[in-house]
Amino acid sequence: MGLDISGLTGLQRRDLDLDARTVRIERQLIQITGKGLVFTEPKSHAGRRTVVIPDLYHR
Repeated sequence: MGLDISGLTGLQRRDLDLDARTVRIERQLIQITGKGLVFTEPKSHAGRRTVVIPDLYHR
């Protein structure tokens, strides 16, 4: 499962663990009419997750 734009915009530095190559998704940034941009929890339990950063290499 990848990241959507609301999950990406909700990232903070503390969510990245470069040694473990993971990104924790714990909040999202959404636009609410009359309030502007607001941090909220993901819509579902599955939305709160840890994503592995793939090991990229060049041949």
